[in-house]
Amino acid sequence: QIAFTKKVREVLANDSKVYDPRKIIGPGREAIKETVITKMREFGSSGKA
Repeated sequence: QIAFTKKVREVLANDSKVYDPRKIIGPGREAIKETVITKMREFGSSGKA
């Protein structure tokens, strides 16, 4: 949630006229994905699913 919110705020700060949710939610979703991948590697759970 923190990564998502941080990215959404960043997108909105850079372009205050953006209104398409796909342009806001997409980058937030990617930020979550990157965070999960990092945590999986950090805790040694990559490739165990």
